[in-house]
Amino acid sequence: MSEMEVTESATEPEPAAETTSIDDNDDDDEHPWPYLRGMFSYIGVKDSSYRMKCLLCLPKNSEILAYKNSPSNLRKHVERKHPNQLKKYEELTSAKRKRPVTETPSTSTNGQMTTFLTTTCSAVSQRSLDKAVLKYGLQPLSLVEQEPFIDFNPAELAFLAEYNAVMSPVAQATNILQAEENVQMGWLLPTINLLTAKLDRVKLTVKYCRPLVDALQAGLKTRFGHMTQDLELIAAAILLPKFRTSWTKDDATIRMGVDYIREHLEAPPLQSDGGNPSSSDEEDFFSSLQSPHTDSSKELEGYLAFSSDRMESLKSFPALCKLSLKLNTPLPASAACERLFSIAGLVFSPRRVTLSSRHFENQLLLRLNKKFLRVQ
Repeated sequence: MSEMEVTESATEPEPAAETTSIDDNDDDDEHPWPYLRGMFSYIGVKDSSYRMKCLLCLPKNSEILAYKNSPSNLRKHVERKHPNQLKKYEELTSAKRKRPVTETPSTSTNGQMTTFLTTTCSAVSQRSLDKAVLKYGLQPLSLVEQEPFIDFNPAELAFLAEYNAVMSPVAQATNILQAEENVQMGWLLPTINLLTAKLDRVKLTVKYCRPLVDALQAGLKTRFGHMTQDLELIAAAILLPKFRTSWTKDDATIRMGVDYIREHLEAPPLQSDGGNPSSSDEEDFFSSLQSPHTDSSKELEGYLAFSSDRMESLKSFPALCKLSLKLNTPLPASAACERLFSIAGLVFSPRRVTLSSRHFENQLLLRLNKKFLRVQ
């Protein structure tokens, strides 16, 4: 858009200056570019442009039309009519583009955090602590890089040290349970049990983060409390050479797990006497009550006394190895179930709705296990 300038001779400079002052007061609230108030005043709107008055041209009356989304016409006017003011114009526009940095909020926030930590001490609720973390802990980089924020006072440093001591074992336990290695089910109870013990020890030393420890312990009890009495999970932990019976000091829990293992150990195949004439029918009938139980108990006792913590050591105890594979192989995801239902939908198509349950099950079984079929 081209510029439009109207030039008039001012016979009385004083009234012109007074008019300029009035214009400046009127455009305080509506000026589209407030940082240029010292150079241009706002007159009004014409079509899709602003009507601006150049204060540098006084006492001449110079009106410029500028786009609503850019003051480029104002710059062209300054460049052509007032080249000595171009540097000032560029400084004003560049200062507007820079990100403002204020130090007052940092000082205020720092002081509020100090007041919160020093006045509440240990008598702070979990709700207040959560609000404080959200209010003071999540700050932009432009704020935390300032010197008043970096210079923590002793109370703040104590809070951060306690928070680190509380959350470090939680982070370690989370990494263990969500890792792609050591995914056996037997890792669950030892990890939760050790995490609970560490939180109990930390709770005795913290002052500000005690509500956080209470909340973590309550969450662990709610989510995993019922699992501590699950016989399969206890046995799974015992059947991992890394833990055996060392992961808990509760003798009753270990006893339950060992009894469960004894009951579910598969007996080795019986060896017949080869028709020994000295054995009677009664001895043959009751022989199964002695030999398998004795062999399984010896194997379990040998495993518990074994010193190696490597998984390969389970191969020395065939029955225990087989039970360990059964208990320590959880279903890590629902992908297998979803795949089963997807294939079932392909088998039970609209054209085969009259299939009986038996035929449908057989076809689904063949479809899922076709890689094991050998066509001759």
